[in-house]
Amino acid sequence: MLTAHFFSHRFAYIFAVSFITLLVARSASSENPPQAWRPPNGAPVAPISTTDPQKPTAQTTLQQASASSTAGKPISRLPNDHKQVWREYDISPYTSRVDTDGAPPQQAIVDWILRDTGYASWHSDVVAVLSGTPRSLRVYHTPEMQQAVAHIVDRYVSSASKTYMYGLHIYTIGHPDWRTRAQRLLHSVPVQSEGVEAWLVAREDAMLLREELSRRSDYQNHGSPKLLVPNGQNTIVNFNREHPYIKSHLAPESTPGAQDSNVAELTEGIVVEVNPLMSLDGTTVDAMIKCQLDQVEKLVSIKLRSPPGTNRGKPWYNIDVPQRVSCEFHERFRWPKNKVLLISLGVVPRPVPHFSITKTIKLPIPKSPPRADLLLFVEHKGDAVDADTADGSGPGTTQDFRGRY
Repeated sequence: MLTAHFFSHRFAYIFAVSFITLLVARSASSENPPQAWRPPNGAPVAPISTTDPQKPTAQTTLQQASASSTAGKPISRLPNDHKQVWREYDISPYTSRVDTDGAPPQQAIVDWILRDTGYASWHSDVVAVLSGTPRSLRVYHTPEMQQAVAHIVDRYVSSASKTYMYGLHIYTIGHPDWRTRAQRLLHSVPVQSEGVEAWLVAREDAMLLREELSRRSDYQNHGSPKLLVPNGQNTIVNFNREHPYIKSHLAPESTPGAQDSNVAELTEGIVVEVNPLMSLDGTTVDAMIKCQLDQVEKLVSIKLRSPPGTNRGKPWYNIDVPQRVSCEFHERFRWPKNKVLLISLGVVPRPVPHFSITKTIKLPIPKSPPRADLLLFVEHKGDAVDADTADGSGPGTTQDFRGRY
C-alpha cells in the first residue's frame, strides 16, 4: 500500500516538471525568432520568411511616397542660378506677312536661333526655354543669350515684308582643271566640310566664268532657276528622277498581284536647299546651303529559281540589286550681297541619267559611272520687285524639276 502511494506521488511530480518545461520552451520560441538550420559544413541557412510578398513593407511604402511627391512637386519660379531672365519678343510683323505654304512661320526663327547660338546652349546645366507662337517668341536664358536672340529677331522683323530673289546655277565639269584658268578670279573663303571648296567672285567675273565654262566639252548645266525666297525662309530645289527596278524575291504570278509589287523606284539626282537671312544693314547675306546628291551606278541582275507551278512554267526569273552612291553637303556661308558665292563639291557622282548606246557602235564607253566636279553659283539679285534681270529672263516660280535635267 505504501509502495503504490509512493509511485503515485512520484508520477505526479514528473508530470508537473514536464508540463512546466514545455510551457517555458513555448514562451521562449514566441519571443525569439527561430534559429537557422545549420548543415554539417557549418554554413547557416536562413529560415523561410512568412511575410506576404504582395504586401509592401513600411520602408518600401515610405520610399515610393517620397519619390512620387518629389516628381510632382510644383515650383513657384524658374531656377535662375545663372541669372536667367524671361523675355517675350513680338514677331507678328514677320509671321503675319510671310507666306510659308502652311508651314509655321515662327519655326524658321526658332531654327535659326538654335543654329546661330548652338544647340548645346539650350540643353546644358543652364535652365533655358525657347518657344515660338505665330505672335511671340518666349525665351528664358542669360542676358548674354538674350542679346543674341534679340539681334536675330531684329533681322527677321526689320525685313518683315521683304522677299528676295536669288540666282542658283548648278553645273558639272568633267575635269577639275577649270581652276587653272579661273584662278585669278577666285577669292577663297573658309569651309568646314571635307573635300569642299568655296570662293567669292565679282558679279562681272562670275558671268565671264560661267560663259567660259559653257564652252567646254565636259560642261553640263543642270538648271539655273530664279528663287523667290522670303527673308529667313527655306527653299528647296529638286532636279531628280525616279529609276524603276525589280526588287521582290517573289516569282511573278506566285501570288495575286506579285508582278506589280515586284517593281519599285529609286530617286536619283540632286536636291539643293537654300535658307538665306539678310543682315540688319542689308549688305551681307547669311545662308545655310544643303546639297544631297544620289546616283544609281548600276543594277546588278540576279537569277532566282521559280517555285513549281509559277512564272508561267519558266524555271528562272530576275531581280535587281541596286548599286548606289550618295554625297551630302551642309554648310553655312556669309558673304557680301554684291558678290557671287561659288562652291565646288569636288569630283562627285554626276546627277544625270545613264544613256544606253547600241553595241554595234564601237565607242570608248567608260566602265565606271560618270563623275564630275559639281559647281554651285549662289547670287543675291535684290528685292523680288526690282531684281536684276539683265539677262532677259523673268523670275521663275517653278522649283520642283523632278524628272528634268
